[in-house]
Amino acid sequence: MPIIGAYVIFSTSVTMEPLSLLGFMYDLQTFFKNVKNVKTLASKEGKVSLQAKVKTFHGFDRELVFDLNVESVTQNSIIIKGSGELADFVLKAEVKPADKGSMADIRINCESKEGGVCNNFVSLLYSGLLELFERPPKVSVKPPPITVPPTPPTPTPAPVKPEAPVPTPAPAAPAPKREEEEYPVEKLLDETYLAVLMLKSDLITTKNLSPGWTINDLVKTTLESIREIAKYKLALITIRDPLNRMSVTIPVSRAGDFMGFVGVVDNKPLKGYTSDLEKTMPIMTRMPVTIRLWGVKELV
Repeated sequence: MPIIGAYVIFSTSVTMEPLSLLGFMYDLQTFFKNVKNVKTLASKEGKVSLQAKVKTFHGFDRELVFDLNVESVTQNSIIIKGSGELADFVLKAEVKPADKGSMADIRINCESKEGGVCNNFVSLLYSGLLELFERPPKVSVKPPPITVPPTPPTPTPAPVKPEAPVPTPAPAAPAPKREEEEYPVEKLLDETYLAVLMLKSDLITTKNLSPGWTINDLVKTTLESIREIAKYKLALITIRDPLNRMSVTIPVSRAGDFMGFVGVVDNKPLKGYTSDLEKTMPIMTRMPVTIRLWGVKELV
């Protein structure tokens, strides 16, 4: 049976200092206890397990149980691994100082032999972590036990021998420039530029969402089509309502990252980066919408 995977990558600000945040995540019981939609169990030996309930592609309920352990922790990162019978996951966080605490870059990878399990688990964990990092609890944490590799001894320099004169070589040809795998984010938030890209796009999928939809619905749609997105230069999510009160476009990288948003809601222009998207969602989610995912064949 093939392995079916899913992943999500996102960045978020946290009002905790980097070492405090790493210490919070290192304490698996305390950390996951504060994540909604999951439960934790601790054995007498101190081992921590994570429980979550998800649905498969066929609508069956599955109870996931993961044995948790910290695979590694450094001064600016931590890797947490969950192993289970139905699925395995890895959560990696890279943390750096920010103005009001920390900026965390999070990646969640999941693998399972059953369709739908990883997509739903990743979406569940993503929404829980986003809410937790937005309003972290006031808990007393200890710095994680970071292992610093020993400094190798300085080698004793060998006696310097006089070198024979070397002829001056001919000027070398300049090294070819490597193509930077970066996206023109500023241009991708320009509606005129996006309109041109739409002319060079293929429709990947369409979904209708009822009022009360969340950012998780957008993430889930992206994850379900991540292999198709990888065939294009990038992707675009367009969000429209039946009464034409809303028209919003979200550029999406080939890895599935949202890169901002631009558009109009109730005749008011909207524009911002990914960190602003969560604040803007309430004014959009009150309407029924049709979302379309497009694959951009060529950047201009």
